[in-house]
Amino acid sequence: MKKMFEKMRLKNRILLGYIVPILFSVISFAVIYLMLQASNKAEDRYNKTSINLHQVERLETVVQGFQAGARGYLIDEDENSRMRFEIYQKEFLEMIRSLPGMFETSEEQADVKNIIDIALKMHTTCSGYLSLLQEGKKDESLELFSSAVALDTYKTLDLLISEFKEKENSKMLDLKTTAESRVFVLKVSIVAGILFTIFFAIAIGLWISSRISRELVQVIASISTTSTEIASTIAEHERTASQQAVMVNQTSTTIDELGASAQQTAEQSNATVLASEDAASITDKGSRVIQQSIAAMDRLKEKVGGIAEQILRLSEQTNQIGNIAELLKDLAGQINMLALNASVEAARAGEHGKGFAVVASEVRKLAVESRKSADQAKIIISDIQKATNTTIMTTEEGTRTVEDVSDLTLKVGDFITDLAEAANVVNTNSQQVLINARQQSSAISQVVSAVNSINSGARETAAGISQTKSAMDNLSAAAQKLNAMV
Repeated sequence: MKKMFEKMRLKNRILLGYIVPILFSVISFAVIYLMLQASNKAEDRYNKTSINLHQVERLETVVQGFQAGARGYLIDEDENSRMRFEIYQKEFLEMIRSLPGMFETSEEQADVKNIIDIALKMHTTCSGYLSLLQEGKKDESLELFSSAVALDTYKTLDLLISEFKEKENSKMLDLKTTAESRVFVLKVSIVAGILFTIFFAIAIGLWISSRISRELVQVIASISTTSTEIASTIAEHERTASQQAVMVNQTSTTIDELGASAQQTAEQSNATVLASEDAASITDKGSRVIQQSIAAMDRLKEKVGGIAEQILRLSEQTNQIGNIAELLKDLAGQINMLALNASVEAARAGEHGKGFAVVASEVRKLAVESRKSADQAKIIISDIQKATNTTIMTTEEGTRTVEDVSDLTLKVGDFITDLAEAANVVNTNSQQVLINARQQSSAISQVVSAVNSINSGARETAAGISQTKSAMDNLSAAAQKLNAMV
C-alpha cells in the first residue's frame, strides 16, 4: 500500500484523500436512507391501522345509532327516532360495503366479517321491530325487542368489537414502538456517520499532506545542498581569479622593468652585453610566470565548466518544482469546485446537511490558501530560473574570457621567447645592439599592451564570478524560503 501510494502522482494522491471520505459518506447515507424508508413504512402501517380502527369504532357507533332509533320509535313511536334509524341505516349499509377492503391480513378480514355479520343480524332485528310496528303488531314487536336473542346479539357484537379493538391497539402499540426505535437508531446513525466521516477525512488529509510535505522537503534539501556546493566551488574560483590578478600585475611590473632596461640598452650601447644578459634573465622569469598563468587559466576553465553543469542540473530541478507548483494550483482549483458542489448538495439536504456544509466551506478555504501558496511558489521559482539563466550566461562569458586570456598569455610567451632570442643575438652581435634594442623596445610595447589586456580580462573574470556567487546565494535563500513554506 505504501509503495503504491509513493508511485502515485501528486494529483491522484490528493484526489484519493477526498474520494475515500466521499465513498464512506455515500455508504452512510445509503444505510440511513434505507432505515428512513423502513421507519416511514412502519409509520404508514401505524396510521392505516389507526384509520381502520376508527372505522370499526364508527361502525359500532352507527349500529348503536340505528338500534337506538329503532328502540325509540318502538317505545314512543316518535318520527324523529324513525328518521334517525334511516340515517344510520344508510351509513351502515355504505360502511359494510367498503369496510372489508380496508384490511390487509386475513385475520383482520375474518374478524371484520364476523362483526359485520352480527351487525347485519342486529340490523335485521331492528328492521323487524319497525315492520311489525307498521303492521300494527306492537305487542309482537315489543316481545321481539325484549327477547333474549336480541340481547345476546348485542352482547356478541360488543364482545367482538372489544376484542378487535384490543388486538388493533396492541398492534398499534407494537408499530409505534418499532417506529420510535428505528427513529432513534436513525438519529444515532446520522450523528455517528457525520462524526466518523469528519474524523476519517481529517485523518486521511493529514496523512496525505504529511507524505507530500516530506517528499517536497527532500527535494528542497537536495536543491539547498547543490547550491551550497556550487557556492563553495565559486568561492574557490574567486580566490583563483584574485591570485591570477596578482600574478598579472607582477608580470606587468616585470615588463615595465624590461622596457626600462631596453631604453637603457638603446642609450648605452657600451653596456649592450650586460643589458642583454639582464634581459635574458628577466625573460626567463617572465616565461615561467606566463606558464603559471596558462596553467591557472586551464584550471579556471575546468572549474567554470563544472559550474555550468551544476547550474544546468539546478535549472532542471527548478523546472520540476515549477511543474509541481502548477499541479498544486490545478488541484486547488479542482478541490474548490468539489467543495462548492458539496456545499450545494449540503444546502439541498437541509438541516441534515448543515454539518457537511461547514466542512465543505473549510475545504474551500483550504483550497484557496493552497492556490495562493502555489502562486507564491511559482513566482519564487520563476525568480530562481531567471537568476539561474543569468548565472549560465555569466559563466559562459567567463569561459570565453578565460580562453581569450589563455590565447593572450600564449602570445606573451611567444613574445618572451622572441625577446630571449633577441638577447642572444645582442650578446653575439654587439654591432647591431642599437637596432636590436629598438626592435626589443617595440616588442616590449606590444607585450605591455597584451599584459594590460590580460589584466582587464582577469578583472572581468573576477567580477563575473562574484555575480555568479551572488546568484547562488539568492538561489539558496529561495530554497530556504520554499522549505519554510512547506
